[in-house]
Amino acid sequence: MHSVNGMIPDGAQPIDGKTNQDTKVTLSQPGVYVIACKLHTVMGMVGVVVVGDPVNIDKIDPSGLPPKAKAKIQTLFDQIRNK
Repeated sequence: MHSVNGMIPDGAQPIDGKTNQDTKVTLSQPGVYVIACKLHTVMGMVGVVVVGDPVNIDKIDPSGLPPKAKAKIQTLFDQIRNK
């Protein structure tokens, strides 16, 4: 699991987990963090973590992701926006 470049709050530390190992992080910067499996992003294995308010959601552009990942992120963003 890793954070996707350009898809975390400004000033937040990137996440860079190792394959097949647990990753423990503390997220303190408010906003949306887009995370992905390094090996399976193309299959849509992505997720979103929201810390506090999703203050940076409109700054994130998932268009550079593979189609399945992009569709998943857009669905998750719609759910966040409709809360």
